[in-house]
Amino acid sequence: MAKETTTIRVTKDFRKKIKDLADKQNSNIQEILNAALNSFEKQQFEQELVESFEKANKNIDNESEQKLWDNVLMDGLDDIVGKKWWERCGDN
Repeated sequence: MAKETTTIRVTKDFRKKIKDLADKQNSNIQEILNAALNSFEKQQFEQELVESFEKANKNIDNESEQKLWDNVLMDGLDDIVGKKWWERCGDN
């Protein structure tokens, strides 16, 4: 079953550029536009992802969060056993 299509208006210069590109790639205009759109969507997603990480990192007090995770990971086991976990790794 063929996909539904529609027509969009573009300038003659744009059509010539995209047609020339399609010819150079041994492709057609639709495939070139689909590839360009997919590339643009990927670029936008990656940009939004980077911006989200940057925003999240600005809101984190790294030192206090690190201390929190240190407490969770160790759970006071050093006090019970008397050795650091990495010192016990060589024990049999």
